[in-house]
Amino acid sequence: MFNKKDLMALMAQQLNKVAPITETTFSDDSEKIIIPKNMDKKTASEELMRQYESEEEEVDVSQSYDWDWQDTLHAIKKVSENTFGWIQGKTIHSFFGSSRPTYIQICTDIKDGKKVYEECFYGNSVISSWEDADMSISINRAGKVGINLTCKKRYKTRVLKFLKSVDEFIKENSIYLNKAIMVKSHRNYGIELEILEVKTNPNIVLNQISAKTINNYIINELTQPKKRTYLFTGAYGNGKSETAMNIAEKALEKGLTFFYVENTDYVKNAIDVALKYSTPEKGVLVFAEDIDQKASGSQRDAEMNSFLNQIDGVTAKGRNIKTILTTNHANKISQALRRPGRIDIVVAFDNPSRSESIQIIKNFCGSALRDIDWDTLDIVDNVSASVIAEACKRANTYKSHTKGIISHDDLQVALTSMVRQAQYMAEDLEEDNSLETAVSRIFSPVISPIIDKLEHIEESM
Repeated sequence: MFNKKDLMALMAQQLNKVAPITETTFSDDSEKIIIPKNMDKKTASEELMRQYESEEEEVDVSQSYDWDWQDTLHAIKKVSENTFGWIQGKTIHSFFGSSRPTYIQICTDIKDGKKVYEECFYGNSVISSWEDADMSISINRAGKVGINLTCKKRYKTRVLKFLKSVDEFIKENSIYLNKAIMVKSHRNYGIELEILEVKTNPNIVLNQISAKTINNYIINELTQPKKRTYLFTGAYGNGKSETAMNIAEKALEKGLTFFYVENTDYVKNAIDVALKYSTPEKGVLVFAEDIDQKASGSQRDAEMNSFLNQIDGVTAKGRNIKTILTTNHANKISQALRRPGRIDIVVAFDNPSRSESIQIIKNFCGSALRDIDWDTLDIVDNVSASVIAEACKRANTYKSHTKGIISHDDLQVALTSMVRQAQYMAEDLEEDNSLETAVSRIFSPVISPIIDKLEHIEESM
């Protein structure tokens, strides 16, 4: 055994003698340097010098992340603050100009109806505690974040630990966990995730079978670690979307993460993202409207096959993911999607019955109603719940002229006028199928340009 001073003196005298690399370890418990029994001091000093020179070499260490880009940038910021305290941005000058760090405000939560933002950045920076190591954070066209670190080899182990910590941070502390997320398009990265506030409608009235199906079999299954797919069918305006949002509120209360798909073109992307955030302990709920636009007809193309594989395929099996799909046109849904095992529960949202319509009126108008004769009130059958709700809003607007009271006659006028309006809006445009019209449709594209040209010539003469 000998002290460090003696060993460094020997190292300074050595040249370039080749020796096998020997593992070097550091200890906080001792100030001694211990060398192997069969190794002399000179050989040990040469070995340490070789390792020192090797550790002074610069290496590039890279890592890309398969998470959402905003989530990743936020995680990099948090892990960097915990590891280094802060990071110094760096401007890179080149023949093509200067490249400065880009600072961006990322929404991390919604509190009291207001979005909460944190400032994150991407670009180049310097890590002073690693002898001014260069770190570059970039976002590719697919919206994936990558980190490249150029540092001395001596810091490689710490760099790898840092990069791994970013991934672990997202898994445990993602900005999206147990929140409501909208999946929408992004002009640069394909899709974007946006934290949103779930707005529920307590006035929704469902028939007894639908209400019990949702409560007993859908809400009660939310926390069970398995894959389930539900289809809500029925005409527009009968509460499919509102019910899905009410279920989403229950899901958030139970610790799930909720994904709302803004456009059916991004259903596949939404399920891909949701599966990344799904674990047996942390379930996810995906909601997509008008699924007949994505899974209709008898032909199966590559896009539909990909969607079906996600719904029923190996990527979703054994995962804690629930999916709610809606359609206004149940008859258009592909037979492939209807196959047993793909759709677990179908809930029909039919037009309300008379008793259900009365309950909707009571929910919306409440104590303003006066002397309503429910037996004689004319409620048109086979209209959607939204029509009844709009009639109630119309009646509520008029009550400002009647000291806040909605009478039987006022309610009847609102109902009748709203139903007639809805019926008119739903009517097909009357077609003119006369021979004269048919001939005009055929030859108009040919004749019109000729007539226009003749008129132009006549004006110029």
